[in-house]
Amino acid sequence: AHDMGLDPDYGTMAKDSQTERVILTGLAKTTGQLTPVDKYVDEFQAFIKYIPYTAAESRRFITEKFSSEFKYFEEITSETLKDYVQRRLSGSDGKKPWAEVTLKKNLGFMKSYWKYCVSHQGLSATNKIVYDVIIPETPNTKAHRQKTRKKEANHAYSVEECWKIHDAAVKKTGKQNELLADLILLGMYTGCRLNELCSLELTDVTDDRISLPDSKTDAGERDIPIHRDIQQVIERLKQTSTDGFLFSGLTCNNEFGDRSKAIGQRYGRLKRKLGFTDKVHSFHSFRSTLATQLLNAGVPLEFAARIIGHSNPEGVKNNLTFGHYAGELTWKNKVEAMAKVKYT
Repeated sequence: AHDMGLDPDYGTMAKDSQTERVILTGLAKTTGQLTPVDKYVDEFQAFIKYIPYTAAESRRFITEKFSSEFKYFEEITSETLKDYVQRRLSGSDGKKPWAEVTLKKNLGFMKSYWKYCVSHQGLSATNKIVYDVIIPETPNTKAHRQKTRKKEANHAYSVEECWKIHDAAVKKTGKQNELLADLILLGMYTGCRLNELCSLELTDVTDDRISLPDSKTDAGERDIPIHRDIQQVIERLKQTSTDGFLFSGLTCNNEFGDRSKAIGQRYGRLKRKLGFTDKVHSFHSFRSTLATQLLNAGVPLEFAARIIGHSNPEGVKNNLTFGHYAGELTWKNKVEAMAKVKYT
């Protein structure tokens, strides 16, 4: 304090928390006790090994958005985070407000980064990204629950809607539309994400299963039985591939080499022409559709979750109630469960 020209009793001069924070910040800067929020982003990216698109998204949020609000880890408090969250949800800062799911996604990047800094870089500032503390509690009222359900994304398609979308793609000409029709069919019968299907290599597909060893979550690393209704489609795709991928010839003219981006945009245009609303229905909705098909066929909830690749049964969106099944999900169980799926 003396080195900064401050009175030793500077604490008594802090009439409010903001003044005290300014004084303490000045002191910490002088003594090198402040850690810039974006200091270890490169090291974090190398450690976490996100896919290219997610890596760019997380880097952009941490370095451009979060660090513009919070310069140093040591300055961040639960109260300042609460204020930030409130402004982002309400748009009171003049920017477009975020939905809660967007907020949690972005804060999730920062939470993982902060955890890395503490564990691997010796950061002493306690991780303040605690959702229960900084995100306002939503009212548990019937009206709010109904409103929330209406806003939920990725609603399941009905069987009729699945075939409506598939048939619309079949009627269009061109190689990319043929690939899109096949992607829709595999989405219906595997529950795979679009990027998972587009990234499948021929070595990932055998006579009886599709293997996903590099999913975005541990639960997503799974083997999926090939349903008899898509066996011929998969065999045709394997026989006609010219680049080592199951879905050969997808365009990927983007900075991340993302093979699903262009075909995903094509799917979006097709879906909208058929009257489906963005966010409410998407290609991801086929995951919810398959979950519903499995549950309607009497497959236990936990089995359905594991087949689709959810980390827990609650991740499967459905309107049915099933008892908890604690048994082991063997390959034989998976094959029997998948065989019960019928899009008729």
